[in-house]
Amino acid sequence: MDIFIDHGQKIYVIEPCELDEAIERLLKEDWERSRGPWAHWDWHLQHYYDCRDFVKEYSFEGLRLGYCYWNGNEEKESATLMYIYKGEYGYQRYQPERAKCLECGTYWHIANPSYYDIYPNYGRDFDISEVKYPLLCCPECGGKLSRDSIWCGRKVDFNCDTRVCSFITGKSTLLGDWKKEESDNVE
Repeated sequence: MDIFIDHGQKIYVIEPCELDEAIERLLKEDWERSRGPWAHWDWHLQHYYDCRDFVKEYSFEGLRLGYCYWNGNEEKESATLMYIYKGEYGYQRYQPERAKCLECGTYWHIANPSYYDIYPNYGRDFDISEVKYPLLCCPECGGKLSRDSIWCGRKVDFNCDTRVCSFITGKSTLLGDWKKEESDNVE
């Protein structure tokens, strides 16, 4: 397992072959810390597995899951999962989204590194210039995408059915619904 420091936090990167084992261990730790039973345990399990399935689909392209302890206290805090992109410039946090090309109208799965909630020590003060990767254009026509992106996956229908999660808000949602209003209203 790789470890890197990002914005003062120690991030543990889970390799694809370790996903199931790592998620089971993290869930067990969460259960023990919460002193169970959780009212929404089934939802919590689905949340983790949706994340795992999305990353497994694209792991050959450098998408990973990682985790950290927000305040660095591994003994008292529950680990928080996060999405990590591993490429030629190192590791970069991201939020999976669906973005629209403003030129040709094509929708793509993307990795958005500028979603400020994934940087808890910065919040809305996060500066996009801190991202290590160049921002991408539409792979089909070269046009501007409606959201910042360091990775573009496959083309998707407007109503795609890939389920992803926001680790910050705790919502598991269809990628086609993710940021729908923002991506469609950007001019």
